Amino acid sequence: SLDNQKSWIKEYMRAYTNAKLHNTYTPEIEKCLMDRNANSLKFNTWYQDFKTTKTELLNRKDIEVFYWIDGLGIPYIQYLLAQKQGIYLNEIIISKSLLPTITSINKTQLEALTSNLVKIGDIDELAHRKRQYPQYLLEDIDVITNAINKIVSDYAGKKIAIVSDHGLTALSQFKDGMNLSGIKQHHGGRYAERTSGNAVSDANYFILDDKKTICALNHKSLGSKISIGSSAHGGCTPEEVLVPIFIISLSKNFSAELQNILMNPITMSLFKMK
Repeated sequence: SLDNQKSWIKEYMRAYTNAKLHNTYTPEIEKCLMDRNANSLKFNTWYQDFKTTKTELLNRKDIEVFYWIDGLGIPYIQYLLAQKQGIYLNEIIISKSLLPTITSINKTQLEALTSNLVKIGDIDELAHRKRQYPQYLLEDIDVITNAINKIVSDYAGKKIAIVSDHGLTALSQFKDGMNLSGIKQHHGGRYAERTSGNAVSDANYFILDDKKTICALNHKSLGSKISIGSSAHGGCTPEEVLVPIFIISLSKNFSAELQNILMNPITMSLFKMK
C-alpha cells in the first residue's frame, strides 16, 4: 500500500529485521536512519506523510471488531494470515503513532474508533524485560501466533481490523545512552522532559510543541543506556513510529500482487526459521 514517496520504508524495515534477527547493529540500518532521521526537519518530512490509525479508520463502517495488539510490528502477521484457510487479508495500511510513541498517548486514538476494541496479546510488556537472544524472538513470535489464532477462532465471519498503538525498537540496546543533563527520562530514555527551561535544538531529538518533551531521533537514548536484551519505545525511529493495520474478512478482495508477496518463498522461509 506504500506509494513511491514512502517506498523507502520497505528497505528500512528489511534492514531493521535483518539487524534484529542477527542481534547486532548493522551499517545498513545506521545508514538508513541517518538518511531519514538526520535531524528534526528530515524526520518530520516523512512523519507528516502518514496518517494516524484513527484518521485511517474512523469512518470505516464496514469493520465490525477492532483487535489491539500492544507493541505490534509489521512483517510476521502477514505470514500467519496467509496460512489461514477461509479468511483473507484484504488490506494492509501503514499508519503512524503520535509522539511520544507510548501507550498512554496513543490508546485514546484506538478507543475513539469503537466501543468494540478488544486488547489481545501484549508484546510491549515482554519487550521491557531483560531477555536472552534468541529466546526473546521466539517469545514474541509465540505471543503474536497465539493472538492471531485466537482472533481467527473467535472471529465468526466478521470483518475485523488488527491495530496497534505503537511499535518497538530492539536496536537501542546496542547504542550508548546520551546521558543528557537537565532531563527526566521515560521509557529508558526514548523520550524525556526538560526539568527546567525549554529544550534547545539538537540533531539527536525531536522537540514537541510544549517545547519541553523531546523524543530520540536515532537509536541512542536520551538518558542512560538501555539494558542488553530489552526493547523500548517512545522515540522517533520508523519501527517505533509506524504501525500496521491489517483488515481481514471472509471475502477475497486483495490483489494478486499482494498474494504473491505473502506467499513468496523468501518471505515464507524467513519465518520458518523458528
